[in-house]
Amino acid sequence: MDEQELTARFSAAFGGGERLRRELRLSEEEARWARTHYPATLTPLGDGWYDMEFQGAYC
Repeated sequence: MDEQELTARFSAAFGGGERLRRELRLSEEEARWARTHYPATLTPLGDGWYDMEFQGAYC
């Protein structure tokens, strides 16, 4: 797992800041890393998919 690649991946998924909630496919290691590096909630959806929602997001 490369930290720069993960940062780029999350930046691309949430680029522009207009979307603060996404479904992403992550490994357990990537999800654990995201939980410790971002102010977001990750909810497992099954089969490696997670709902990632930044704190303060409105749905």
